[in-house]
Order: sequence, then structure tokens, then C-alpha cells
Amino acid sequence: MASLEDIERFTSDSMNDSRKIYATMVSIMDEGIGKVADALKERGMMGNTILVFTSDNGARFSSQGSNFPLRGGKGSFLEGGVRGVAFVNSPLFQKTGYTNTNLHHVTDWYATFQTLAGDNPEVHGKVQLPIDGVDIWRSISNNTPCREEVLLNLRDSSKYFNLSTPDAVNVSAVIETINVTESENCF
Repeated sequence: MASLEDIERFTSDSMNDSRKIYATMVSIMDEGIGKVADALKERGMMGNTILVFTSDNGARFSSQGSNFPLRGGKGSFLEGGVRGVAFVNSPLFQKTGYTNTNLHHVTDWYATFQTLAGDNPEVHGKVQLPIDGVDIWRSISNNTPCREEVLLNLRDSSKYFNLSTPDAVNVSAVIETINVTESENCF
């Protein structure tokens, strides 16, 4: 929890209490990230570092969050619930100084870090279950699109459909995806 001194330092009187605490936490996190980046620079490690800060969903309305102009929020499948922001910084990027609008999913980070770390399960015989994410390094380092759709939800249809009815068409799952065409922006 944020101290009262920090809350006073980072907020204004026009904010309600929960927004003051949230703004303070974000500000303190920002200071901490700066300290980590400074330490990496001092130790000569920044040249081989990728800093990633990301969210896994949109803002929550009950905490006075806003996803405007998008509809929906945390817990919904509308754009305001599934779009999130990310900050990625690295001297390893081939292209810099732009806003990446390619389609990514939070699960893509595992596949990307696994590839960047040189981990290849087949080479060392490590058993790995299939993963949902894809390697997005080319997308974030030089703005090359990496995927056209994202699985948003997969649920057991037996909980939602009576499969014994004549209308049932042997449905084993309901799959909700976002399909992206070239004319749509993802982020």
C-alpha cells in the first residue's frame, strides 16, 4: 500500500481516493523501473536487455477505469476488455520510434522469450505441452505482422448446450476469436 506522503506527492485534490492510490502506485512503479534501468546501464547489461511492461486486459469500471472510446472493460470480450497497452524497449530492436499496431496476445510473451533465450525443447529432449502464444519478436522489433487471429475464449460446450437435443450439431467447444483484416487496427 502507498504511504500518505507518496499519495500527497503524486496526486491532486480532484482525484477520488482509489484513483489517488492507483496513480501513486503507477508513479512509484515508474520510479522503480527507472532504478532498474539505471542499474542495468551501470553494469553494462542494457545492451542485451528487453524491458516489457504489459497489461492483460482493459481497465476495470468498478475502479473508475476508462477504455474510452472502446466499449467494454475487464472481464468482457468487447475491445475495451481485451485490448491492453504495453511498453517495450530494447537496443536490440531493428526499428524504433513507432507505435506498433500489430495483433499480439499476452500469451505471446512466453513463446517470444523462450525463442530469444535460445530454448528449443526438441534439442534437449524437454517435454513441452503445446503453447497458445506465438513468437512476436519480428513484430515488435521491426513491425512485421505475426498473426491474423487470437483465441479469446475456449469453453466446454457441454456446460452451455444440451447436446442430446435434435438441434445439436456435435459441438465440442465454443470458440470465440478475433479475425483481423488488413483494414483493421489491432492495438
